[in-house]
Amino acid sequence: MSVIAGCSLFSGVILLADCRVTVKRSGRPDVLCDNAQKLFHLTDTTAFGVVGDLTTASPIIRELFWQRSLSHKRGKANRLHPLSRL
Repeated sequence: MSVIAGCSLFSGVILLADCRVTVKRSGRPDVLCDNAQKLFHLTDTTAFGVVGDLTTASPIIRELFWQRSLSHKRGKANRLHPLSRL
């Protein structure tokens, strides 16, 4: 089970997440990793959190960071198009 929680504060927002990832291997014991990053800072006003299967999350994270790098090159560091990959 994964947990990501957020709370709106007077001067901003706080986001929290657990950091455990379980690697399941058929016929072998599970591997537990307790230092995985599940929250990602994208811009001054945008954060992204993931839970679930890393096979699904990895391409999404990679695409968001690629878009962010393009935005920085164009001088639009705080803008990502929300529907660009739908």
